[in-house]
Amino acid sequence: MVKNVALVDDELQGKEYAGNQGGSGFGKFRSLPKPQNIAWNTNGDLDLYIGSHNGFENIGVKYSRQVIYLRNDFWLVKDNFRANTPHTYKQIWQGHYTSQKGPDLLRSAFDDGSGNDIYQLKPADAVSSSGTQGKQWNVVSKNNKSDYSFITAIVPFKTFDQSIDQYRENPSLKGWNINDLQWKTKGAQAISLTKENLAVFFSVKSLTAKNIQFRFSEEADFFVKTKGNTVLIQSLSENDLILDYQYLKNKKTILLKPGEEVEVNSK
Repeated sequence: MVKNVALVDDELQGKEYAGNQGGSGFGKFRSLPKPQNIAWNTNGDLDLYIGSHNGFENIGVKYSRQVIYLRNDFWLVKDNFRANTPHTYKQIWQGHYTSQKGPDLLRSAFDDGSGNDIYQLKPADAVSSSGTQGKQWNVVSKNNKSDYSFITAIVPFKTFDQSIDQYRENPSLKGWNINDLQWKTKGAQAISLTKENLAVFFSVKSLTAKNIQFRFSEEADFFVKTKGNTVLIQSLSENDLILDYQYLKNKKTILLKPGEEVEVNSK
């Protein structure tokens, strides 16, 4: 297991693997999952890709992944699992990492002081490391869940003093603050990242600031950028969203597809 993928229990994405005689790893799966591209969007603030595959539906689990690049800062990877029965969900991260804070912070550092942190925005349960043929991988897991989403920040650093502070409960991620904002949010497990006039929200049902309120048809993931009286909202969710917003006595309803943006003027 040397790829940066998500797994369920001991189920691989491909089925019925047969290696080659040389044992080099270049074997074949008789059956491969069917992928679906849901959204691809790029702009001056971020790159967004959303996709899914059916590789775990044989055990009753639906799966999708969102990848968000916050430009010039870091990546966010959200792995979504949905099932009617509990499972163990896993992320596989290839590389020579050490655990700095249990399963929630993995670090790889090089001789020149640069490196990479993998930080879980939601607590995981366990991490294990293994390797072979000079390669290493790390398995981060969440146990006994039917519905669950990993939300993971992949944060590179040029010098060691720029790495994530493992001793802070909610460390800053290259100037992005975790769950520290003036917006009022509602959501069962709402998570936010904010930096200056930018914000990323996960699992939020409604958002309120001053005299403006946004309500979504379901708990949503989205990006917000404020500039003067203008609020830009971009959907980061895998599903279509119905957005109701209200400013003073003005009300409007908008359909937002994955990756789509809308500007709201609160003047």
